[in-house]
Amino acid sequence: MDTPTYPGTKSSRSTDEGDSRTLYTHFPAVPGEDPMPHQGAAWYEAAVGRLAGRLLRVANGLVPTDVEKIVDIDLTQIPQLPATHAHYERRLEARLRAERDNARNRTERQEIYIRDWTDLYKLMAEATEANAPLLHRAIHNACDMSHYTPPLPGFDGPRAWNMVLAAMLRTTNRSKSERQYYKIAEYNQTRPEHRLQAGCDPDAFSKRALAFMIHIRPNMPQQYSDQDTADYLFDLLPAAYRPEVKIAQYELSIQGKQHDFDLIMTRCRQICQENAKSGTPTPSFVNIAPAPMRTTCATK
Repeated sequence: MDTPTYPGTKSSRSTDEGDSRTLYTHFPAVPGEDPMPHQGAAWYEAAVGRLAGRLLRVANGLVPTDVEKIVDIDLTQIPQLPATHAHYERRLEARLRAERDNARNRTERQEIYIRDWTDLYKLMAEATEANAPLLHRAIHNACDMSHYTPPLPGFDGPRAWNMVLAAMLRTTNRSKSERQYYKIAEYNQTRPEHRLQAGCDPDAFSKRALAFMIHIRPNMPQQYSDQDTADYLFDLLPAAYRPEVKIAQYELSIQGKQHDFDLIMTRCRQICQENAKSGTPTPSFVNIAPAPMRTTCATK
């Protein structure tokens, strides 16, 4: 699907012309009418990544870049001369030409707004069509600018974006089952039968730590304190690593970084790597069977 064209805007629409088809093809569909909070947050991240550029500015309520490029002529710099002035006719002609150019600029600005707003609306409409038909219908009815006063062609994309965000990033009226869902996820990661075992791959820790930080922690009914969060991350490590954990906690504490969660996860990965079962990996750029390392000692 191509970006709609409007008269008078051809020269100002070149910056994102080539990206419109990619946007429409790969823009993510919403997960549903009433998604779980972590699903809505994941959709938002993906959507922002796809919108980055022209349409993200529009979604955030900023002036389109193409509009900022249009500069009116300041008529105060061309003051009107008295009718008896020798250059009266020439100045009048210059002012009329400037007024005409400014009027054309106003029309072009409106067309650019309509173009970008409608492009953004189309993405929201397509994103909601399959999995959220009620939301799809709601944004269509609310964003049709032919019902505005005065009526305009096209659709109100920023309004559609905000309506979809309100549905995806809902923070109130969460059901009991939703609250229980994240409690279960939190508990399952540290259940004795599900705990990571000594010698586990560092990536196994990373997956659990990121799941907690991105999906579980923000959506818990009772928010974690910074200390509780740090303790939980360390507790994801195998029980056999308690001595290393105590040392890491002490080192971070004396550095004043006991609540630096990125640093904690990095330190936990290092502990996993130091205790990993797998031996020294074979260099992937050497296309021969691995051989034992040999050392030579100089002898007299």
